Amino acid sequence: MTSTLRFAVLIVLAGVSVLAPRQALAEAEFCPARVSVYDFNTEQATLHSLELTAESERRVSANIIVQTDKGWYVVQAINSKIERDVAHMQTSSVKFDRVLYHSEPLYFRLPAGETTTRAWVTDAFSNGDAVFGWDAKGDVTCLPDPGGDATTIDKGDPPTRVNAPARSMFDLPSSGDTILEATPIEQPASYTACAKPFSPAVVTHALPPDYPAQSFVDANITVKIAVAIGSNGSLVDAWIYQPSGILDMDLAALKAAQMSRYAGATALCAPAPGVYLFRAVFSPD
Repeated sequence: MTSTLRFAVLIVLAGVSVLAPRQALAEAEFCPARVSVYDFNTEQATLHSLELTAESERRVSANIIVQTDKGWYVVQAINSKIERDVAHMQTSSVKFDRVLYHSEPLYFRLPAGETTTRAWVTDAFSNGDAVFGWDAKGDVTCLPDPGGDATTIDKGDPPTRVNAPARSMFDLPSSGDTILEATPIEQPASYTACAKPFSPAVVTHALPPDYPAQSFVDANITVKIAVAIGSNGSLVDAWIYQPSGILDMDLAALKAAQMSRYAGATALCAPAPGVYLFRAVFSPD
């Protein structure tokens, strides 16, 4: 299931702020929530954390499957609040704001010596989502992240966040935090149904962007476009994930990404949607 959210990104270059047009930027969702996990490498060797993320504010209840190097577990999050967070980002050449939506950290314990290798929301329902319409869909079954997500694979001058969130999943729990139960489960049967149960969405034919006629740069300029790919390889959506600060180049890269061709992902040996990070570099010569 997919839905579209349109939003604006504030680009700041050389002290001048430019608001990119809303029609150029969008997001797609394939589940009411996504999850990231973190293993604490401290004396608290059994402690782990997770963060739920989405593309709009909401409350989410979700069953989360956690795979470790030794077993499988399910962790249940109940009515977790996902809130708006404006991240101030910068690369070596540009500053911009990225609007994030995430929960406060949630914590769970695993047997000593186990390391998480993958986690995903297997089903979830939303309350209070005013953008995507997830509330009306009830309990939604979700596929695992196939890998290659734009939020985890970001090579080539990745942006750095310069304002820290109030709390993140890298913080140890406070005295008031609840430690969730991780219940052991059987390995999903489909996990061994093929030789490679997970593979990311990929580009099969990348079109180079046109160099804007009125633009000039004296150093390499990079634009990154996140492309949401359906399980059949179709283009679901594309949006500017990392701007360059030069709007014409951002839009040229977006157009090239939209016109390129892709192959869908695989998750648990089944076709799955995924997100591909399309990287365009404009050189001065």
